[in-house]
Amino acid sequence: EPHAEARYQSAAHLAFDLRNPEQVVLTQRATKTKRAGLLGHLRRFRRAHGEHAARLRTPAPLLSGTPILLAAVDTTHIDDERHPLIRLALSRFLAQSSEFRLICLAVIAPTASPLEHLVRLRHWAEPLGLPRQRLTLHAIESLAPADLIVEFAQHNNADLIVLGAPLEGGSAWSQSTASKVTAQARCSVHVVRVPRRQS
Repeated sequence: EPHAEARYQSAAHLAFDLRNPEQVVLTQRATKTKRAGLLGHLRRFRRAHGEHAARLRTPAPLLSGTPILLAAVDTTHIDDERHPLIRLALSRFLAQSSEFRLICLAVIAPTASPLEHLVRLRHWAEPLGLPRQRLTLHAIESLAPADLIVEFAQHNNADLIVLGAPLEGGSAWSQSTASKVTAQARCSVHVVRVPRRQS
């Protein structure tokens, strides 16, 4: 990209898009067939000169980081009460910078339809209002969800994993996916818990 602000701000983001080429959004430049004429080159040179001078006058602050967030989403139970809370946590993290990327991952049973779960995942992520270039969706079959989440996060250089804690009356914390991911992940893990009901 000729404009610095439109380029990748992190090598991790570039590596992420190279691993997921089918989800990269192509710009108008991808279909360009003609070179710019003399007038176009002069306009571009003048604009670049102005931008360069402005950057010299006010240097941009260094980015503190451009994290990749991984959300583990249970698409088998679409009415799970943890879903709105996980989205809320994600929206707070994502609001910190327009450079943050989000991976939504659904770990499904080998007998399930990946396409159906991808559609559910897309609907799940819609309220976050992210542009396509900041969001990727994956539905992967596995009988060991915690192992898959940890391996997927490591492979995609995720900086933070967001997932739900076991529900009250569900499996014990020590046997839960959240517990295993928290113990094994090489990055930070944010576990979302449903508030305890007053009896």
